[in-house]
Amino acid sequence: MRSGGDGKKGPGPAACIFLLVALPLVTAMCVRGGGPGGGVGEDEGEGGGAWRSTDALHPIEAEMRPYVREMIGHAFNSYIKYAFPKDELRPVNGAGKNTMGGYGWT
Repeated sequence: MRSGGDGKKGPGPAACIFLLVALPLVTAMCVRGGGPGGGVGEDEGEGGGAWRSTDALHPIEAEMRPYVREMIGHAFNSYIKYAFPKDELRPVNGAGKNTMGGYGWT
């Protein structure tokens, strides 16, 4: 963190450069389905996506996969509905809370 003349702290130039480089890369991976869990269920073509195959999973893991996806989707949709743009969703009262200084880093 750097400190300006007015006493306010903010991200340094290295953090800004990292975000400018990383954000487009992560966005491109998610859009084309290359990110974690992205593109599952789509036609992978020959030789692609073997790490996402349910054949390599334990039978219980393969059985639980759709339920886990449903729970993650429910949690994310609840965060967007009740807490966004705060950092966290409080589980009991359903309100948002800024725990990381309001940067929106979850």
